[in-house]
Amino acid sequence: MNASNFGKVFYYVVDGYTYAQPLYMANVTMGAGTPQAGTKHNAIFIATEHDSVYAFDADSNLGANGKPLWHITLLDAAHGAAAGATSVPSIDFNYTDLVPEIGVTGTPVIDSSTNTLYVVGKTKESGAYIYRLHALDITTGAERTGSPVPLSGSVPGNGSSSSNGILQFNPKFQLQRPALLLLNGIVYVGFAAQYGTSASWHGWIFGYNGATLKQTGLWSSSPNGNGASIWNSGGGLAADVPDATHPFGRMFIPTGNGNYSAAIPYDNTMNYSISILRLDLGNGVPTMNSNGVQVGDLFTPF
Repeated sequence: MNASNFGKVFYYVVDGYTYAQPLYMANVTMGAGTPQAGTKHNAIFIATEHDSVYAFDADSNLGANGKPLWHITLLDAAHGAAAGATSVPSIDFNYTDLVPEIGVTGTPVIDSSTNTLYVVGKTKESGAYIYRLHALDITTGAERTGSPVPLSGSVPGNGSSSSNGILQFNPKFQLQRPALLLLNGIVYVGFAAQYGTSASWHGWIFGYNGATLKQTGLWSSSPNGNGASIWNSGGGLAADVPDATHPFGRMFIPTGNGNYSAAIPYDNTMNYSISILRLDLGNGVPTMNSNGVQVGDLFTPF
């Protein structure tokens, strides 16, 4: 590459904005039912705010005669959606940032050992707001067995929008902004606030077994307050490699504005806004069960 040949080589058109980063995999053989079935490609994977996921040839737009290697929508029955499902209109939240719709915002993650792409899409179905975690075959875009699963759960707490000492995850008020993390066979999904909503949001991290999509844990950064969103500016949930001392690894996350009540010894009843947290992971994510190790350490500016 030099100044004489530097420049745009090709482009593709997709059906919505792409806040999620493109992902790349080399030497992917396309599966049955795709336009290029049986052929091998260096592939890029694109997810859009219109709840679409595409696979394209990464070297030339001639790889599939100018068309995607495959293209699926998370809005149809084959991908778990109810009839009439749509992406979420920005006007529902008086949005001025993500417009005109919210679908896939956080960057997916690929397990190269199983050729599986994990992605979270937001839909509106019969007036309800739903997040689903999808495990897609990167050779076809088809759902893996047991996929997708709706994201739901609760933790003990008296924070905003809680009821009777239980804080329920409310997809209406949450935005899946951080890139997904795959660590030690577990898919981690982080959440921030849905722009333009009331103060009924919290930072959340979900954990799901990558093979079964069974939930392994759920943690909130403000169970007895509000806020402390996990944004990461769209970047991934950061982690280190599991070792003998921390067999499930450790996660490092920044949190946004909100309530703060942290004090040593840290536990899962506290609120952790405007901080950098080290989460010492148990069997999934820090939880109230015997496997959870809680917040291991933190830094909070004065």
